[in-house]
Amino acid sequence: MVSVERSGKMWGRQGLIIVYFAVILFLLGGTAVILLNSVWRLVGRQKDKQLPGYEDAEWV
Repeated sequence: MVSVERSGKMWGRQGLIIVYFAVILFLLGGTAVILLNSVWRLVGRQKDKQLPGYEDAEWV
């Protein structure tokens, strides 16, 4: 019985570590996607500004 309890505790600790890393990776991935998205948008705007008629198109 003691070995079962001990293995259960160890699995609980491992599970917590796995969940912890999953949350960190999820948050890092989310922030990376948001940053890439905003950078992509800025780059897209810079390219659009070079096109003629950009100002007219923006305010439509």
